[in-house]
Amino acid sequence: MAEARRLVVASYNVHSCVGTDGRHDRERVGEVIRSLDADVVALQEVESLLDSEDGTTQLACLVRAAGFSPGHPLRLDGPSNRYVRDVEIMREVARQLDAVGVRVEVNALDKRAFYALLAGGRSDFYLLGWASESGDGADTFEVLFPPPDSPSASTFNASGFYDARLAEIMREAQSTTNLQARAAVLQRAFTRLSELRPILPLVVQPDAVVYNAQRVRWDPPVNLALRPGDLRPADATRP
Repeated sequence: MAEARRLVVASYNVHSCVGTDGRHDRERVGEVIRSLDADVVALQEVESLLDSEDGTTQLACLVRAAGFSPGHPLRLDGPSNRYVRDVEIMREVARQLDAVGVRVEVNALDKRAFYALLAGGRSDFYLLGWASESGDGADTFEVLFPPPDSPSASTFNASGFYDARLAEIMREAQSTTNLQARAAVLQRAFTRLSELRPILPLVVQPDAVVYNAQRVRWDPPVNLALRPGDLRPADATRP
């Protein structure tokens, strides 16, 4: 059996790079980040405005100071023919990450090749579209983040993300029958998910749907997907 790899995750409030001595020093903060030797570092209170010292963002400076070379490379995999404007979405993600010093190479593939890449576990950063058709918050965890050894595991969790605490919260949600109590448990699950940040959620506005209510009756599903089977003549008897 292969030896399990230890993953070090750190959290650090940089207080806008101002230390307890009141001195503003980005390089000092960068040295602290580098000394953590962590695989993932979550930073709080990083200024988003351009830094007056050299005209770059504070986050970009910290990325450099922490030991990453300017333009740290990262490959973003995604389909070129699966979603509306999928390649444009990936390019926009790359543009925003480039603003903080992370150079992203957009790898747009035919959807068959893309899903084969995910099924083989060969992508660490990818664009994947999903919407809950039921409107149940639990779908987010049961579909997108099932345990790697779960029978329901799919390409949605191609990175193999798993968190024991999150799994424990979801087991509690599955065993809770009271709707109000279950909603409170799911809120804890979403709070935990936001702390871990295994995904970068992108909200893409749906295309507009215009129809004549005098001629067409449409009972849209929760996700507002337009499906021919949901359309009926306005004067038709309800099934």
